[in-house]
Parts: sequence; structure tokens; C-alpha cells
Amino acid sequence: MNAGAAHSYVLRPDGTTRYLSELGPGDPVLVAGRSRPPRAVRIGRVKVERRPMVMAVADDRGTRRTVFLQEAESVRLAGPDGAIAATELAAGRPVLGVRLPAARHLGRAIDEAIEER
Repeated sequence: MNAGAAHSYVLRPDGTTRYLSELGPGDPVLVAGRSRPPRAVRIGRVKVERRPMVMAVADDRGTRRTVFLQEAESVRLAGPDGAIAATELAAGRPVLGVRLPAARHLGRAIDEAIEER
């Protein structure tokens, strides 16, 4: 699985998050798609390499969301009609995401207001 920038978060089956840079082989993570519920999978290997990246920007009900993705056809986001490769992203094209209800600190949900920029 190609993921993205080292500072991106990954959701784990226990509800905590980790940075991509903190993950290793065998670690459990959640994967999700449009047509089935999220499920836990284990990471097979971690490979850190320099690749072209693209910043995807989305509007989530008035809140700006951003993510850096490897610019490759093998990196995909879930869309309302199926998978969308990072190389096929375009302005106005809808993508699906997960909105977590709480702020986070050290990977755990906390009852606090946090503004990330």
C-alpha cells in the first residue's frame, strides 16, 4: 500500500492514530472503501523513498482539509463511484473521507479544541 507523506495520520483498529513515520511491519491499521465497512489489516513492509507528491485540498462542509499523496496511479482515494487515483484528482471531483469526532493528542482522542494549520 502506498500511503503518503511521513507526517500523515493513519487510523488504527483501537481508535488511536499514528504518523506514517511511526509504523512498521506487522502494525495493524484500518482501511476503508466505499462499498464495505472499515477493516483491520497488517502492514507488510515499510519503504521510505523520495517520490513526487501532490497536495489534495478538499472542502468538508466549510472546513479546508489537505493531504499529501504520492503522485502515482497506485495511490487511490475512495470516491462516490469507486476508486480515484491520485493522478486523476481534479478540482470539483468529490472524494470520501472519515471525520473523527474528537481532537487528538499523542494519537488519542481528547476533549479539547485544537486547530491544525
